[in-house]
Parts: sequence; structure tokens; C-alpha cells
Amino acid sequence: MEERKRKETGFITVGILITIATVGLIGSVSWFLRGSATETVRNIVVNVTGSGILVYIIETYKKELENPGRILFSYLAGLFACAGGAFLPSFVMPLLSFGLIFMLLSNFACGICAYALFCINITLLSSSATDVFFYFFITGLFAMAVYVHTSEDDFQIVRPLIMISCISVVLYMALSVLKFFKLTVNMVINPAIGLFLNIFILSIALYVYKKNVVVVYKEKYKEINDTEFALLRQLKNQNKDVYFLAIHTAYLSDRIAGNLGLNRDLVKCGAYYRRIGILMDENYYEKNRELMEKNKFPPDLIELVEECSPLNLHPKHKEAAIVLLSDMVISSITEQIHNSPETQIDYKKEIDSIISDIQKKAMLSECNITVNEFEQVQKYFKEETLYYDFLR
Repeated sequence: MEERKRKETGFITVGILITIATVGLIGSVSWFLRGSATETVRNIVVNVTGSGILVYIIETYKKELENPGRILFSYLAGLFACAGGAFLPSFVMPLLSFGLIFMLLSNFACGICAYALFCINITLLSSSATDVFFYFFITGLFAMAVYVHTSEDDFQIVRPLIMISCISVVLYMALSVLKFFKLTVNMVINPAIGLFLNIFILSIALYVYKKNVVVVYKEKYKEINDTEFALLRQLKNQNKDVYFLAIHTAYLSDRIAGNLGLNRDLVKCGAYYRRIGILMDENYYEKNRELMEKNKFPPDLIELVEECSPLNLHPKHKEAAIVLLSDMVISSITEQIHNSPETQIDYKKEIDSIISDIQKKAMLSECNITVNEFEQVQKYFKEETLYYDFLR
């Protein structure tokens, strides 16, 4: 609870500082460069609106964002890059790298919003033509798209940087060289410097990001995904019913997560530890976070387990939905087997009944799972009918 309050306060502070820093810095640089009240007011109005939108987007996604301090720092770095770019020739400022770093430390929606504001500002402050805006924005958009879905298994550095470099060169040729049908020294040197700076900054930043963010919990997941982990052994000794429910739910969740291309470690652990707080109290959902924080569980796992709490039966993320749905299927079939051990259960009919109940209650109304993915989940449940016999 304390951690959640600190995070909430952190994002409120981030929103305030983003607005003040953006309006103050851009307004000051505008006046310094132009000395025009009209242009300064125009830029201030644009940035009040732009920063307001960004703060709203951050507020919308704050539950899934981590470390407000990192987000603020990366945004301010990009903002100062915009201000500095106003004093440099066009295409020299490595704006793309700052936008991509901000996206990696927040998410795609926040990254696009912030980077669009960066591109607008560097264009307004330097009185550049629209081709400068399009160059920065499209190359940055491509870089973010490359890294929008990454994990420790597929996170690469060299190949994406080569792709980003190629796109930057091609786009620059299309927007500038073909526009004038000639090449000058500055038209070659300026973008070359900018591209070199982007690659240099990103090479270091992506390596640090991978080492400290992407794979930092890889070994921890490996440890806690083992059924011999201390908490799971304790659960087995203390409450066998809950333990076996967790094991079977984890199996089903893992299979579905693999088919949907989701983070299997996260989903499997979510199933294992959804009720781990029962080791301390029957109202396990009140103790889940305390026990997981004590054992230094990854933050995204703690958030997933809280999203699967009985107090919150409207998950927002696919991973949480998979854990909840798998839990419901396993729990329902196990209960029927326990009540009528000799009765032959029509598993497919039971799954249809569970899915129908979920739809009536609109449990997934706030979830980012698509209709097609939901239909695939239902199909995968039915394909596991042979496994359900092991629940007997």
C-alpha cells in the first residue's frame, strides 16, 4: 500500500514538473532566439496543450508504468535536446535517441506523444521546414515500432540500429536531396553527424537498458518458476488444494501464453503465486504484495497478481486475463470432479458455460485482449480436454 501511494505521488509530481519544465524552457528559448512576443505566445500555447496531453496519457497508463523518476529524467533529457537543437544546424540533433529512450522507460503511447512534442518543438524553435519535422518524426516512429514488443529473449541492439540507420538515410534522401536535386557539403555532413550521434547514444543506452531493465529479473523468474522454490514448497505442505490449483492453472496459463506470444514467465508465475498470501492469512489478497515484496519478486509480477485479486475481477492486461480465465476453468472442473467423482464431465460444454458467464458479467470489458485472441483462448481451453482428466 505504501509503495502504491509513493508511486501515485511520484506520477503527480512528474505531471507537474513536465508541464512547468516544458512551458518554461520552450517559452524562454523562444523569447531568447526570436524576441517576438507573438512567436513566444504561440509556442507556449502549443506546449501547454502538448504537455497536457502527455500528462493525461501518463496518468492513464500509470498503473502499468514503472519508476516515475526515470520517466521524468528521460523526458527532460529529450526536452533539453529540443532546446539545444534550436542552436544547431538542421538534422544534427540526435532527437530520435531521446525519444526512443523515453518510450522504452514508459510505453508506446507515452513515447509517441512525447516524441511528437519534441519534433514539433525542434521545428518551431529552429523555424525549420516541415521536411525536418517529418524526418525526425518518421524515423523516431520507426525506431519505436522496432522496439515496441521486446523481451530478454528477442532484445537486439545491432540489427535494429542498422535498420534505423538505413531508414534514416533513405528518408533523408527522399525529403531533402530529391527536393533540391543537388548535394552540398552541409547536406551531407549535418545528417551524418546526427546519425552518428544517434547510433552512439543508442548503442550505450540500449546496452544499459538491456542489462538493467530487460534482463535484470531473468534469474529471479528462473528461481521462482521452479516448483521447488521455498514458497511453493511451503504452500504444498500447508495447503495442498491451493498448491495443486496453482500448479494446474500455471500449466494451462503457460500453454495459452505461449500460443498468444505473451510473456510466459510472467503468466506462469502469476498463476503460481496468485494466492500465495494464504500462507499468512485466509484473505490471501491482503497479504500477497507483502509476501512477494519480502521475497523481492519482480514489480511486474506483483502488479499482475494484484490485478488478479478477487477485489478486481476486471483485468486490464492480457496476461492477467489469461491467469484469471485459466484459474476459473481449473477451479470449476476441479469442483465438479470433487462433487461427482464418477460423473463424466463434458469439458467443452463446461468451458462454453464459463465463457458465457464471463461475457455476461463483462469481466473483460476493460482488458486489452482482442476478440480474436479471446476466441483463440476459448479454443485452446477446449484443446486441453485430455489434460483435465489429470485433475481427478
